Amino acid sequence: MEVLMISPEGPENPKGPGQPLDPHREQPTNPPKPEKEPPSKPEEIPPEKEPPSPEPARRDPPVSPPDPHDPMPHEIDDPPTPGAPPEIIA
Repeated sequence: MEVLMISPEGPENPKGPGQPLDPHREQPTNPPKPEKEPPSKPEEIPPEKEPPSPEPARRDPPVSPPDPHDPMPHEIDDPPTPGAPPEIIA
């Protein structure tokens, strides 16, 4: 029984040391791993609390666009027209 000794450089390479044995076969390489940042807890920043305002927030009601088919566009909150007869003002 014959024992083959393998040199520390690996099996004999006819192309020379450091060259791939078979150019069509990819040699197993260790690709450089991107440096990962160690997982750290995000710093918890307490939200800034604004003091409550003494007056509640006022919101204007949504304004709807005027109806193009309305022959007499008007607003409910229109002030009465000066000089208009009282029977028209309802």
